[in-house]
Amino acid sequence: MIVFLYGVLYGGSGIVCSMESPKPHATVSVFTRHSSDCKNKADRFSRRCTCPKWFYISGDGKDRRVSAKTRDGRTADLRAEAEERRLRGTPDQGTPATNNSTITVAEALDGWIKSFKEPWKLATARKYAGIKRKILAWAKDNNIQLLTEVNAARLDAWRGEWGPEAEITYNRLDRTSQNQFQARLKAFFKWAYNVEYFQRDPAAMLPKIKFDPKKTQPLNPEQFTQLIDATDKYDTFVRERRPEERFGAELKAIFQIQRWTGLRILDVLVLPRKAIVCGVLKTKTLKTGALVEAELPKEARAALAAVKPRPQAHKDYFFWSRNCTKESLRTKWENRIQRLNDQLTFHTEEGEAMWFHSHMLRDTFAVELLLIGVSIEEVSRMLTHKNISTTQKHYDPWVKRRRDQLEVSRVAALKKMGATFSG
Repeated sequence: MIVFLYGVLYGGSGIVCSMESPKPHATVSVFTRHSSDCKNKADRFSRRCTCPKWFYISGDGKDRRVSAKTRDGRTADLRAEAEERRLRGTPDQGTPATNNSTITVAEALDGWIKSFKEPWKLATARKYAGIKRKILAWAKDNNIQLLTEVNAARLDAWRGEWGPEAEITYNRLDRTSQNQFQARLKAFFKWAYNVEYFQRDPAAMLPKIKFDPKKTQPLNPEQFTQLIDATDKYDTFVRERRPEERFGAELKAIFQIQRWTGLRILDVLVLPRKAIVCGVLKTKTLKTGALVEAELPKEARAALAAVKPRPQAHKDYFFWSRNCTKESLRTKWENRIQRLNDQLTFHTEEGEAMWFHSHMLRDTFAVELLLIGVSIEEVSRMLTHKNISTTQKHYDPWVKRRRDQLEVSRVAALKKMGATFSG
């Protein structure tokens, strides 16, 4: 309390006046405690990494450092603003600029996408834009407009509709795609919770989707033929909706190369033109740096010859413009590949619907070699696995066709040994 004896000091009437001293002008700034191998470690105020974020609080008489309890820069900034308001004694009007009850799903999704504005997250932002379209489609079909209308029960019911043969297109997800989509769905609602759009995270209760442990899934010859035929129809299929998305010839070439070399999808997408000389492909894999040298069959060479250079494509590459990151490149082509599933009717050997993805062609390459008698050691080298145990883990269980083949060989061997069998 500050007291002025106004009359004594200034010859006035001697009235005693008092007033409350203002609260200290506290400030809260965000800084990052970078790890030793972080590329941004030279700038302690950089938010472009996932290192722990901290607050430096000053101006209230006791300067200190406090953990922001997050690794996300945007979330740390929002929490810093709230902490600063609390220290200054100003009313906490909430993080959102508008009343939470009036925020639409579309507005929240826009805010989420904008939170990936940093350059190091641009590829992620593009990927999550596809998730935005899926969430908006679901919200529209369920008459959901406001974000607060989404709750745990509705999300759990939606999750129960996912599957390879789902009636609605945006719900057609195989086990792997379900796992990936749920992770991004939970990321959105966690962000919404962090910026205080929810009192509780409605997606937090969604249990993790477990992968089926057996999942080596090659295509049989009939399925591969159906896949190649679908690439011929791809341009017709997308023409009405996406005139610029006519990539049927490119998809055919990509699939043929994968099928006959076992390369991963990204290794094919970044394949330079100089990597193929006189029909022989020679390149190093991105994952392990291993050298792959393989002669391409006529089918693959013909498909590659049919790929016409595009104006936006880089002259040194078949499928890469060099104007995007490799991760973004993979995402673009995976989205194009997924559209093919509307034209495919694949089923597993057990009769279950099967959602095609590009890694099946690597599985096809490996399993077909094993079926004709190539040793697993040689297949491991062709797949550029660093350790044969990796090959055994994925391909030793094999598929029903190889088990049947082994049983036929076993019975034939036993007959030669003198055993007899009925039938």
